[in-house]
Amino acid sequence: MTQETKSALLIGFIFIMIILVVVVDGFDAGRTPALNEGSTGDIPIVPPAEDDSFQRSQPPASGQIETAQAQVERYEVKRGDTLSGICAEYYGDAGLFPALQEANGLTSPDLVPGQTISLPPRAALTSNRPEAAQSPQTAQPSQPEQPAPTETVRKNRTYTVQKGDMLERIARRELGDGRRANEIFEMNRDQLSSPDDIQPGMVLQLPE
Repeated sequence: MTQETKSALLIGFIFIMIILVVVVDGFDAGRTPALNEGSTGDIPIVPPAEDDSFQRSQPPASGQIETAQAQVERYEVKRGDTLSGICAEYYGDAGLFPALQEANGLTSPDLVPGQTISLPPRAALTSNRPEAAQSPQTAQPSQPEQPAPTETVRKNRTYTVQKGDMLERIARRELGDGRRANEIFEMNRDQLSSPDDIQPGMVLQLPE
């Protein structure tokens, strides 16, 4: 093979490669607008098929809740149990024992060990709980207690003068302080002209 033949083959090969590149580019250029045009529209989203084996947790129906609440428990009496103690433990209110006794049809609140009683819901006991009858005192509106009236005017102490008395002696004996003789004199100015003007049988007013 001569040198000219090799050169011709090489040039032909390069020419063919160029043609292939041009053709491939033209083909890709023709497909690209179609893809872009299709992408401008909204692509529908197909939701996944629902799996029947998957069950979502649903809240219980209201009827089922009421049925569960209305369920009555059974309790076996133990030694030392009382209705009030059972009510305090299970319902938090020992005062429900009359309703519990009535719900179990018991004629006596006394329990026997081994005895089985029903424990209905608290709502069933409170709805049937008899209200305590009001006593006449509670039925009547309570009147506020009136404070005892304060004695505004106090009666002054009096002293009948004895023979040989003096105001200072009277003050020391009756008031515990002889220096209060002037107070006795001031209170009795209507009948004393001076501290020494006291007569036996005279009734003197004494301060507190």
